[in-house]
Amino acid sequence: MPDRVPPAPAARKLRRSVHLWDKAAELVISLGGMAILAAVLGICVYLVWVIFPLFRGGSVAEATAAVAKNDIPATAYVLDEYRSAVAIIGQNGHLSVWSCDHGALVHETPIAPEGRVITSASQSSDPTHIVLGYDDGTVHVLSIGFTSALLSEERLRDGILDVRGVLHAPESIQQGTSIVVRAEHSEEGPRVRADGSLGGVIARSESGDLRLTVPMIDLRDPVRAGHGRGKVTHVHVTSSADGRRFVLARTDDGAASLGQLVERRPLGGGPARLSFTAAPVELDADPDDLPRNLFVTGDGRNVLALWPDGRLRRYVPVSAEPRAPFRSGEFISLVDAPGEITAAAMLAGGQTLVVGDSRGALTSWSIARDPTALPDARRMRKSHVFRESGSPIILLSMSARDRTFLAADQAGMLHIYHGTSEKDIASIRSQAAESSVTIRHAGLAPKNDAVFAIADDGSLRTWTLDMGHPDASIRALFGPMLYEGEAQPRFIYQSSAVTKASEAKISLVPLIFGTLKATIFAMLFAGPIAVMAAVYTSEFLHPSTRKLIKPTIELMAGLPSVVLGLIAAIVLAPYIRDHLPIVLAACVLAPLSVVIGASLWFILPAHITRRLTGITQLAAIALLLAAGAVAAGVFGPAIEHRLFRPTPTEVAFLAGSVQELAADESPPAWVGLRDSMSPDEQRRLRRDGFAFDGGRVVRPYLPDDPAARVQLLSQAAADGLDAPDFRRWLDGVFGSAMPGWLVILIGPALLAAFLLRRALVDPYVRRLTTASPHVVSLFAEALLCLATILSAIALAQVGAVALDLAGFDPRDSIFGPFNARNTLVVGIIMGFAIIPIIFTISEDAMRAVPDSLRQASLGCGATPWQTAARVVIPVAASGIFSACMIGLGRAVGETMIVLMATGGTPEINWNIFAGFRTLAANIAIELPEAQAGSTHYRVLFLCGFVLFLMTIIINTTAELVRQRVRRRNASL
Repeated sequence: MPDRVPPAPAARKLRRSVHLWDKAAELVISLGGMAILAAVLGICVYLVWVIFPLFRGGSVAEATAAVAKNDIPATAYVLDEYRSAVAIIGQNGHLSVWSCDHGALVHETPIAPEGRVITSASQSSDPTHIVLGYDDGTVHVLSIGFTSALLSEERLRDGILDVRGVLHAPESIQQGTSIVVRAEHSEEGPRVRADGSLGGVIARSESGDLRLTVPMIDLRDPVRAGHGRGKVTHVHVTSSADGRRFVLARTDDGAASLGQLVERRPLGGGPARLSFTAAPVELDADPDDLPRNLFVTGDGRNVLALWPDGRLRRYVPVSAEPRAPFRSGEFISLVDAPGEITAAAMLAGGQTLVVGDSRGALTSWSIARDPTALPDARRMRKSHVFRESGSPIILLSMSARDRTFLAADQAGMLHIYHGTSEKDIASIRSQAAESSVTIRHAGLAPKNDAVFAIADDGSLRTWTLDMGHPDASIRALFGPMLYEGEAQPRFIYQSSAVTKASEAKISLVPLIFGTLKATIFAMLFAGPIAVMAAVYTSEFLHPSTRKLIKPTIELMAGLPSVVLGLIAAIVLAPYIRDHLPIVLAACVLAPLSVVIGASLWFILPAHITRRLTGITQLAAIALLLAAGAVAAGVFGPAIEHRLFRPTPTEVAFLAGSVQELAADESPPAWVGLRDSMSPDEQRRLRRDGFAFDGGRVVRPYLPDDPAARVQLLSQAAADGLDAPDFRRWLDGVFGSAMPGWLVILIGPALLAAFLLRRALVDPYVRRLTTASPHVVSLFAEALLCLATILSAIALAQVGAVALDLAGFDPRDSIFGPFNARNTLVVGIIMGFAIIPIIFTISEDAMRAVPDSLRQASLGCGATPWQTAARVVIPVAASGIFSACMIGLGRAVGETMIVLMATGGTPEINWNIFAGFRTLAANIAIELPEAQAGSTHYRVLFLCGFVLFLMTIIINTTAELVRQRVRRRNASL
């Protein structure tokens, strides 16, 4: 009789409220998830919205067009910062000021002394400073600018009388229009006065107020232009960062002089007087082939002579004396045949020459350091290419505010570029592109908010300009840039500038590198410790002990980053600074002591190992670590004393005992001419047996006389010059590369030695000692451990010697100059911050592995360690990997620890004893001081966006790998 099948249980009827709560929970969870996604998407959209203007060009809109009835050729132009008026110096020696909106004459006055004719003119990077050259061989220094003041409409309610006698009501002056009035200067500023000696312009500002603009003219007596005779055919003026002004003048006889303008005020009072202290510039040029352009750099140390065919000769002073003559130092060609130079000008700062040629090419050239270049260790090199072809360039005008400049071509187009980022900011179609006129002058307004152009028919046109963010571009932010004075393109982040002419250095690469460096070293410290601790806790620790240990480690995650950063800054960093050899020795000896203890564990009698469980095992491990720390305290200073001590020759050099090179000796060619040398270069020089002392290459001198040698070394010892010091070795003061390589290679050598011993020696020894007493086995294991350590030391020493002989030095890579707040400190402290995260998730992942897999492995004869390594860890690999990725994401975004425990210098090197700056720390440091909407402000938001992308990439990668591993282990 077949068995009766039990009836199926009746379906339980749920109350209506249960379904309602279920739907409500589903709706709340769905809305919460969508809100999180929307918030993340909103953050991403906002970041893109803030940073997008960095990569956009400028915008231009035409503002005014007027005709200045001035058909006299002009030599210099100065535009008012509010674009109300423009001052023009004509060839007739008169200064005329014109209104920008309708071209009315505002003011006119003669500036050239009677009987003198202007033969040349030059404006500095600040266009208000002008130098005129006259036909009698003198130069005239003048300052032309504008001063403005807001007017009270209450005081002008009776009307404003213009220069023609017409009365204007204040409200009749609308924005974009102006009237010309008589004015004067007073102690309170410019004011309207019917009988005033100056002309002025009243216009309505963008804020709705009336503004009076009046020219300011400061004339000085002409001074003799150096050593030449005849008229001044060429003059160039420049200003240095510290306010010095240099004037370069060439006279009709071909003689050129460079001098500094010095202002002196008489002790008894009276107007200041200018003096011109000139030094001759020996052009050495054919009188029929004189250079068309002459320039002086902003520091007054270089004179550049430029010929129409592109030849450039650089002149340098023969000595450091103030009036030392300038002689030829370098000769190069700036253009390829058959091109011809059509325009040239010095960029703001006076260190970069911008040239345009007949092929339409536009390039910049600057002076870079090159120790091998004669005679002054400097060399001209092409720094930027703005365009390679097009309509011929006819005019260049530099901004006084930054490194922006304007280039006008023969087709009538005005192009605006940034001198560092090479960004094409805007292009303007001028009046010359619409008619047959020629652009006489064009330039940027003092605030870089407008462009003006004056044609040869007197037409004046202005355009409003929104520069955007000219110094930001893809290349400037993420590519290597060739900066002034640098021989090679570099990644530099430097948000603050010394002067307005300084180059913007906003590369994010050093910040990205610093973020990755901090993350990598933190994971190298935390990853192995956390994962191995999770394996031990999950697979070997007694459950009762696990219940105590795991919550304790998890509590570490609750430590605030500020507290950890404070501990790193005031406790750990000073300790590592003062006990660096001990700390480094502990990094090797502490793990080594545990490995040795583990090796000895397997040969202990079974009745002893059975008693050492739980807390007792942890106490034994702690004792082994303490023994390693004590050994580090002993061996660390001993290793420093043995390996990092200067040789007698190095001690003699440190004591100042040197000798000049012999007549038949010469330093290496790469040394060249230089006033200083970096520690890396000094180490390179020491390898060749030389030394660098006071700007010269010498040889260390150790006396041959024994008595003199003993006396020298004794005095050096008394001064502490022969004391062993690992930090001085890191700084490159003394020592070869071998000791550093030995320290680096000892860890890998120990690992290799133990692996080789396990594969080749242990099976043979185990067969010999199987039936031996435990004492014999223990003695054999001790001898094997000692032999393994000694062979590892020998292997490391061989490798260190080989690398040293090959010319490699660890101080060029992982080692280098010591900084108390360094990567090692950050790696240790940040490791403590992320260990609880990795440990907890990894341990949970391993505890989730079914016990049936463990029992099956143990039943097949595997040891607990083999079960953990070959069964549990592979199955839990997805969880362990996710734990590491979450810890990695935590390290990438860490702010306070990095902020407090590093020096904060953005640099690119793998030196573990150097500082760095991360993206997160950079935002925390600079965002409170950044002006909203500025380039700096948006670059900081770009830092946040890059950090956001790095986190997304890390988390996405972790999820993809986790899913793949999970699918692979799904059958288990």
